[in-house]
Amino acid sequence: EQHWPLLLEGSLRATLIPVLKAGLGDNWSQVRMAASVLNRVMWTTLQNIQAPTENLQGLYPALIPRMCLNRFYLAQGVKLYSHQTWKQLFPESGVPIVA
Repeated sequence: EQHWPLLLEGSLRATLIPVLKAGLGDNWSQVRMAASVLNRVMWTTLQNIQAPTENLQGLYPALIPRMCLNRFYLAQGVKLYSHQTWKQLFPESGVPIVA
């Protein structure tokens, strides 16, 4: 809990985003699945601490395209998990997020 503000800015965020970008696009489904789990944890944590909208929008260009594509990935586990994550994070506002 004391480290949550580091997700808003700082070295944790600076390290986490490139790792997520690479993992969500990796060729191995196990790596994609692990990155998808970390991705969901990060987004739900940011929502739980009520991160400012501007802070979240800074992540959109890096992570949203990869999250979208993983909803259509060949491996069923990654695909289903990504669909669930999308529904949890953006229950009614998914289309404007992508556009």
